[in-house]
Amino acid sequence: MIKKSIRGVPIDSFQLDLQDEICILERNIDWKTLNNKSELFKEGYVPLQPVRRLVGLFILEKILNISGAELLKQWLQIPYYQYFTGETLFHWDLPISVEELEVCKSQLSEQAMDIINIICRGVEI
Repeated sequence: MIKKSIRGVPIDSFQLDLQDEICILERNIDWKTLNNKSELFKEGYVPLQPVRRLVGLFILEKILNISGAELLKQWLQIPYYQYFTGETLFHWDLPISVEELEVCKSQLSEQAMDIINIICRGVEI
């Protein structure tokens, strides 16, 4: 089965076009600063997922103007989206459920929403 044979393949082995809009956007985001912002989520909420993955998914969802369920379906199929969310190995299984994604989104702080809106402003992919 193809899924079993590809699992664990380094994402960079897909020879992504680093001039693709999603790769350019990924390079222009200060992920290190975002990962260190404890105020991205409402007080008392600690996400079980890496912040980079969550924020990346929220940005993609907003830019693509699709539901979380549709985004996760595409995320499994498109290496560029996995690269954007900081994955180093290509995944064939979802690391997060639609329900968990929605819970995390509901726990975003206003500051996080402002940051995501600024990042997404004028971006089309």
